[in-house]
Amino acid sequence: MSTPTAARPVDVESNLEDDEEPINLGETVALYDVDWEGYETLLKLVGDQHIHVTYCEGYVELMSPSYRHEKPVERFGMFVAALTKTLRIPCESVGTMTFKREKMRRGFEGDRSYYIASIEQIRGKTEIDPSIDPPPDLVVEVEIASRLRDKLSLYAAIGVPELWRFDGRTLQIFRLEPGGAYVETETSAAFPFLRVEEIREWVARDTPFELSAWLGELEHWIETVIVPRYQQRDT
Repeated sequence: MSTPTAARPVDVESNLEDDEEPINLGETVALYDVDWEGYETLLKLVGDQHIHVTYCEGYVELMSPSYRHEKPVERFGMFVAALTKTLRIPCESVGTMTFKREKMRRGFEGDRSYYIASIEQIRGKTEIDPSIDPPPDLVVEVEIASRLRDKLSLYAAIGVPELWRFDGRTLQIFRLEPGGAYVETETSAAFPFLRVEEIREWVARDTPFELSAWLGELEHWIETVIVPRYQQRDT
């Protein structure tokens, strides 16, 4: 079993740009001084539209995903699905479900969210209540265009144990420490037999062939490389 590299402390303070005017970033629109009632009203107005809404202490970000954003999101989804299926790891995907905590004045919709270690706490439920149920064990965030410089404080406040953050080139894995701070690490807590660079290589791989061929190669790699490593993890 591979040994994780030393984790690096990360400052979880959220920082916005200095200007206060709403700004249109093409795929993202930022709003300021929005109270909790306004945030919940926006959620109702957006409804099931494919628009991601992030809320952080009065700041709202509305993001309409582009192809450049959705391509890696889909690959992350297929990567986790193929991995957990092959290794028979219990896992429940809740997609882009909204997680919000009024007391923390924060809310997010991850690009992909998964229950793994805490799956038994939501098993059999038809609805998940973020006010009483645990947050997902793993959230995947593809940040191609975002007004927030650092979303770590948002996820830390809600208690997400692990965050994968991908900017189109670089993948970072953050684990939440008992003290409430994130540390960056080279291996996943949810899948400790995986290294960050291995995940990044598959998601960012620029292949000239169809997605089905990419998935076939991924499944072959899992069977020949990851399965033996997973079986030897405790030896």
